[in-house]
Amino acid sequence: MTTRTIHADPKCIAAVHRLAEALGIKIQDMPPAFPKAVGDPVRPLKIGVREQVLALMTDAGTRRGSLRALRSYALSLSYLMSVSADGAVRVDLDGSEVEPVSPEHAARARGQIIERRERRERLANVRLREARPAPSSRGEVVVACAPTNADLRASLGL
Repeated sequence: MTTRTIHADPKCIAAVHRLAEALGIKIQDMPPAFPKAVGDPVRPLKIGVREQVLALMTDAGTRRGSLRALRSYALSLSYLMSVSADGAVRVDLDGSEVEPVSPEHAARARGQIIERRERRERLANVRLREARPAPSSRGEVVVACAPTNADLRASLGL
């Protein structure tokens, strides 16, 4: 079975750049397992890679920032799609294949992707409803102001 290749999008690459910065290393020095440019393949990392990534940290790096950036990368849409792809295989930091992605992890990644799409659609619908003109009691059309991000989050229960 051939695996569909998922390519890095700009948000995924931004997360890798944040990780490199948090580790205190240059993007070129990131391990082969990480995409370095838009269009590079994104592959699921092996389970337990966190400590190996932290071992790359220089004196200029921060543990907390590195963990946040690694989480941001692992939650990027490109990464989630790579985990959910049929036949996906996890890789170590050197880019060597280690093990197939478990069906449970693939299903969880698919669930996160669906949840994001639904949340984005709900947010778009709220913006659309709130942007429509509101009728006044005198027959005039009153244009509603665009909602703030806080208003949108509150209306969605986030």
